[in-house]
Amino acid sequence: MSNPSTCSSSINDAVSSTQNHLNQARLILQYQELNDHYDLCRARHIVLLSCSSSIDDAVSSTQNHLNQARLILQYQELNDHYDLCRAHHIVLLSKAESLRHENAELRLANAKLLKLLSSQASFHNLLLSSSYPTEAIVKKRTNDGTG
Repeated sequence: MSNPSTCSSSINDAVSSTQNHLNQARLILQYQELNDHYDLCRARHIVLLSCSSSIDDAVSSTQNHLNQARLILQYQELNDHYDLCRAHHIVLLSKAESLRHENAELRLANAKLLKLLSSQASFHNLLLSSSYPTEAIVKKRTNDGTG
């Protein structure tokens, strides 16, 4: 039979060894839990990066659509302004043509008036310079009874 102190020592060694194994097992479990937690966090991080990338893409796409809409509105405003200017230009061309026509008619009327005034002045000059008796002479002759 064995010595009781040897048994006690063996039991203590066995308990100590068992406790070491349990501590190692606990540490392995903690390591596995931490490793699983790390893998889970890493997976979430990848999902978040993917979502962030998707969100960035969506924001960028929305900004592009807004810029396109702004450019379309600016184009429409410019087109409307061009149409307004073109209509105003057509009205001004019509008024200018009307003024040209009126100006031509006024030139003709002035030429006729000038011709009429010239012919009346010529007739008046003819009366003054001719040997025909003037009104004063005609009156004098009528008063004298000679005419």
